[in-house]
Amino acid sequence: MHPILVVDSAEAAAELLEKRGHLYSDRLQLLMPKLLAWDFSMALLPYGPDWRAHRKLFHQYFDPSVISAYEKVTQQEVAACLLRWLDSPQNVVGHIRQLFASLIFQIVYGRKVNSLDDEFVKLVEKSLEGANKSAAPGANLVELLPFLRHIPGWLPGGTAQSLAQEYRPAVESMVKSPLAAVRKAMEAGIAQPCVASAIITDMQDTAGSTTLPSDQERLLTNVTGVAYIGASDTTVSAVTSFLLAMALYPEVQKKAQDELDRTVGTGRLPDHRDVEAMPYVQAVALETLRWLPAGPLAIPRRLTEDDEYRGHFIPAGTIVIPNAWAMLHDPTDYPEPHVFMPERFLKDGKLNPDVRDPNAFAFGYGRRVCPGAALGNAMIGLVIACTLHVFDISAGVDQDGNLKQLSTETTDGFIIHPRTVPTGLKPRSAAAERLIRDQAAFA
Repeated sequence: MHPILVVDSAEAAAELLEKRGHLYSDRLQLLMPKLLAWDFSMALLPYGPDWRAHRKLFHQYFDPSVISAYEKVTQQEVAACLLRWLDSPQNVVGHIRQLFASLIFQIVYGRKVNSLDDEFVKLVEKSLEGANKSAAPGANLVELLPFLRHIPGWLPGGTAQSLAQEYRPAVESMVKSPLAAVRKAMEAGIAQPCVASAIITDMQDTAGSTTLPSDQERLLTNVTGVAYIGASDTTVSAVTSFLLAMALYPEVQKKAQDELDRTVGTGRLPDHRDVEAMPYVQAVALETLRWLPAGPLAIPRRLTEDDEYRGHFIPAGTIVIPNAWAMLHDPTDYPEPHVFMPERFLKDGKLNPDVRDPNAFAFGYGRRVCPGAALGNAMIGLVIACTLHVFDISAGVDQDGNLKQLSTETTDGFIIHPRTVPTGLKPRSAAAERLIRDQAAFA
């Protein structure tokens, strides 16, 4: 048994996970991810040269400096989602899932997703289902009793093998199949510009051959695979939490809409540059990340050497669990933490640099910070701005025509989602409805 240390203060996180990152950046190597084939993920790799190689390649194509290359496709997919919300708001969550599935698949694999019945999207959904089941209480008993991995799935105690048999094929196919489709399109000369084709071309040029060395092939497969899986569920969680907040706090919604009207006008949708010029809208995005964080507990780390903190000895091998929820709801940093209050991030009409940035907790810490954080923030910010610009958001009604009762209760799992999501999305005006339809026509 390894000792466990839960980090639930910003000060401790900064000292241990950032300043002493060379000691606190390793991962505990668990059996369950290997059994389910999730060990391809850069987020789970041990800290060392292999992890650095993965992260370096990822950064080449998802660095903040290259985000502008994805702006056009982001605007097109957001416009298409606004139209789906307009025509069928009852399926609001499904439309959000399609938005990010299509957006990220286009960026990574050059593939537009026209529905959630897309074969590759189904693989992702099944893989995520398996990951959530494997994280459920009791499901990962194999970590304490490793011999259970040999117990057949149909016998008592065989949960690990049962989950592996059901979900491992989907995870393996999720990582490899979209990449194979890109290669086939490249051979036929019909591949769309995307991250996967760019990496393949660059690697082939370096190798001087169309056949890549095995280490490069593994890097290519893992980095493209993790790019989608790392962003899809977290972005959906953030946008559903934003919609819930707007329905529960209409005064916040109105302030953001007023800023949008002043900055953008009524004749077009906001773009990334508009978002950067609107501090209140930016504060809404920051508060969304803080209020209901997609990942309340970060992926556990493993201490590689003995250490000491404030007089307490911490032995090597200690499992370190960053408690993002506790840090994002610390009343010392965020008074009235359970209230959605974008104003906490503002001073004199500008973002206040003295308030702790929730990105520091929402996207990880130190050397293990999510390398796709900048792209994720850009996508979420644009969705928030465009949604508020054209829609009034309210609870909506249920199937019986009764007003929906909203709450901040969330689902369980490594990534959480609000259990109740507003469906009352109505155009702010006739002009807003025309704008939605006009912009979607070009998507």
